[in-house]
Amino acid sequence: MAKEFRSHDHVHWYLGELGARAAAAAGRPGARHHLGRLVLACLEEHPDFVLQVDGATGEQETCASVRARSVRCAERLRALGLQPGDVVMLLTPNHLDSAIPFYAALYLGLVTMAVDRTLKNKELQDTFAVGRPKVVFCQSEKGVEVEKALKAIDCESKIITFDCDERFQSFADFLAMNRSDTAEQVLFK
Repeated sequence: MAKEFRSHDHVHWYLGELGARAAAAAGRPGARHHLGRLVLACLEEHPDFVLQVDGATGEQETCASVRARSVRCAERLRALGLQPGDVVMLLTPNHLDSAIPFYAALYLGLVTMAVDRTLKNKELQDTFAVGRPKVVFCQSEKGVEVEKALKAIDCESKIITFDCDERFQSFADFLAMNRSDTAEQVLFK
């Protein structure tokens, strides 16, 4: 009797092949199960593929651009001293920058908490008390509220805003800071 194939089998075959290539490149069999390595391999495999489209503006971003920006973000997060298991929190609406810190966190083995950006102060305090984030990415209009909630629970955290605000570091400035290491020196240590 012939083996029956299902449509989703192709996904498993592709991920198996991708994992095997990631393990071979890393020189460690366990690398085939590292989600960050798999995402990075996918981004490298199809650099010209349009990965994101901003529905409001029509602006597009390719896999190559997302890879470059997410690797740069991972470098900066590593420079801040974040280690696997540390928490990065995202309080953001959907835009082209939203996924970049998420991918960067996957590369480094960080825990990501995507949180409803409409939470009020008490809800933020409760969320921060559970997650104890090292870095919070948010819009500038939420920055002051985030800062107050963090202070209320005595949690030190870096706040990075996706838009410009003189009180907090912007995401663009965060990515543009000095470049000392290459991606290979920083990622997957």
